[in-house]
Parts: sequence; C-alpha cells; structure tokens
Amino acid sequence: MSDEIKVCSVPVFSEGVESSELYLVGLTAYLWIAGMTLRVRFLDGEPIVQKKVEVVAHQWSQFANIKFQFGNDLNAEIRISFTRKGSWSMLGTDALLVNRDEPTMNFGWLKADSPDEEYSRVVLHEFGHALGFTHEHKHPESGIKWNREAVIDYYRRTNGWNEDATTRNVLQAESKDRTQYSAFDRESIMLYAIPAELTTDGFSTGWNTQLSATDKQFAQRLYPGTPPGAKITTILYVRPFDGRTFGPVTSSQVVSEGDGWRGWSWDGSTASYLAVDEKRQTWLYVRPFDSRTFGPVTSSQVVSEGDGWRGWSWDGSTASYLAVDEKRQTWLYVRPFDGQTFGSVTSKQLVSRGDGWRGWSWDGATASYLAVG
Repeated sequence: MSDEIKVCSVPVFSEGVESSELYLVGLTAYLWIAGMTLRVRFLDGEPIVQKKVEVVAHQWSQFANIKFQFGNDLNAEIRISFTRKGSWSMLGTDALLVNRDEPTMNFGWLKADSPDEEYSRVVLHEFGHALGFTHEHKHPESGIKWNREAVIDYYRRTNGWNEDATTRNVLQAESKDRTQYSAFDRESIMLYAIPAELTTDGFSTGWNTQLSATDKQFAQRLYPGTPPGAKITTILYVRPFDGRTFGPVTSSQVVSEGDGWRGWSWDGSTASYLAVDEKRQTWLYVRPFDSRTFGPVTSSQVVSEGDGWRGWSWDGSTASYLAVDEKRQTWLYVRPFDGQTFGSVTSKQLVSRGDGWRGWSWDGATASYLAVG
C-alpha cells in the first residue's frame, strides 16, 4: 500500500465544533443560497496553475445553481492558497468565519506539471466541500467494513492524523436523522480511494476523477434552479391583483437574455429597476412604461460595485431597497430619490441575518417582500 496517496489532509470543520454538527450535507446553515455568485480569489500561486483550477471548478456550475466568479475581490467568499500543507477546504458557508486575509481552500501539491487527471480529482473534490458536500465514505449506509487499526495506522503514516482525526474524517458515519443523502455512490468525487487492506472484507475503490451521475443529481437537488451556464431569459409579466387574487396576464415580454435583473418598481407610468452588468456592478434604470412598451432610459447610474442589492421600490420621491453586506446580512435602506439623484439615508435597519430576502415593495404604508425559507 503506497504512502504517496494524497487525500484531504485537513478536517473541514471548525475548531470547537463537533463533526456531527458540521458534516451535514443538507444542513441549511452550511449550504449557500441557490443562485448565488460566489466570489473566488487566489491569494498566491502561478497563473498557469490558477487557470487550471478555475477551469475545473466551473464544472460544478453545470449542475448546481451556483456561479463561481474568479477575480481579485477582497471580500471573496472563497480564497485559495497553494502554500499551506495538504489540500483541503472549509465546508460551505463555514468559509465566512475565516479572516479575509486567510485561505478557505488550499491545494498543497498541485503544480504546473501536475497531470490533468490530478487537477480534476482534487479541484472537483475541494470545490464540492466548498459547496457543502461531505465525504462519501462517511455515508450513513456505506456498508464499508473498516479494519479500524489498519485505517488508523495508515492515516497516521500518510497524513499525520491521530486516532481522533481519523475517526472524524474516515471512520465515523453521518447521522441518518440529520443528513440529506442519496444511495452510497462508490463513483462519487467526494469518496476517498479505499485500498483493500483497510477493510475486513476486501472492499476497495480507486481514485474517482470526475463528477458521478449521483454527484450531478445531488448538486441539482441541493442547489435547485437553472445552472449559470444554461440559457435563460428574464420575462416581465403584468396582471391585475387586488391584494388577494391574481387576474389573467395582460402583458408579457422578454426584457433580458440573462438573469441579471435584481429589482423592479412601477407606478403605472414610470418603471425603475436594478440590473447587474458583466463586471457585477449593479445599475439603476428609470424609464417610461405603459404596461406594454418601454420608453427611452431617462436615468441610469451605478448604485453598487457588487451584486448585493436584492430588492427595490420607489414611489417617485422615496426609494427603499434591500442590500446584503459582506457578512451576508440583509439591510433595508430608505432615502429620497427624485429619479436622478439620491438623498441621504433616512432609515437603515437589519432585516435578516442571512441573504434570504429577494424582493421588496412599499407604498409608504404597506410593505410586501419575498423571502427564502
């Protein structure tokens, strides 16, 4: 049995938190919001290695409704280094607990001349952790008959783990009651290779280097919606509503060939809306709209250098909107707006400790909004 086998060498749970609380693929606290754009920043590394990592990571976005935006954003949720020991990643949103100048993911042995197969194996695995997926060999119904002493000895030699670390990372299965899981998948990218010497019945698996069919299905289930690479359109609908019941659609039209619109307000004659450009800047547009036809844009301006605004309402004089801060908390702002220029903020309040609010409307007396449970 070779000692050169390389696996995730650092546990993906926080200090002081029991693994049973963190290795839960379906636990909402560690899953990102479906449809999010996760910013990714390299803290170091050769450009050729960085590019190879980026290309492989995007494979997840073909199936999970999550987009990875690689760049140099100082507030990036995922920060990658190549200088630490081993290859590892924080589990899902646990990355938000890490100081911004520290990595949330590391590739300790990837080099410019590493085989493409090794890039595929390691990068897909670690980005799976970044999405909140745990190790497949800890599946509640894996049925793996471990040779405990052989496993402990093996990981002590290869990874330097003590018995407790090996138990948490390899031997201890997840709880059925608190884990969302499919049938055990021996082809999963999240599975360690298992030499026959580590089991009592000779069961073994090799290295998986690609996403399995189950990996893809599970990604779609936990991050539902249209994946970033899919062709989508944004459609505007107009229909009667008396506060309780919708009438038939009176007007519908495609307003965008992408999913970049983030907020909408309309008083019957003037529309205002938010849209995100290719640089992730959020723009505010104002223009006439008679329920069927748009007039020319009368005002446009960048209101945010990021994609943090989640709702918009305007009655012609007062604007109110939702914005998400760097901690993913949602804030409500109220301020004057004359169609061209914003006045000072007159009210600001925290409305959610998460990024679950998706739409907002307010006429000065009654508010209505969308929220993800």
